[in-house]
Amino acid sequence: MAEEIVCDPDPHRHVETIREFREASFDQVYIQQVGPDQEGFFRFYEREVLPAMRAGARVRTAEPQRT
Repeated sequence: MAEEIVCDPDPHRHVETIREFREASFDQVYIQQVGPDQEGFFRFYEREVLPAMRAGARVRTAEPQRT
C-alpha cells in the first residue's frame, strides 16, 4: 500500500504526487490523514507541504475543512 499511496513524512513526495495529479488534469485532489494524529498531520501540511505548493503556484490549495 505504501507504494501506491504517499504515507510518509517526506513533504517533497506529497508535493510531487499532488502535482502529478494536477498535470494529469484532475480538478480536485483530496488529502486525508488516516492515522490518529489529525492535528499533527494538518500542522505538517501547513508548515511543509502547502508553502512548497504555493511556491510552485501550479496547484490551488484549499483550507482544510473543519468539522
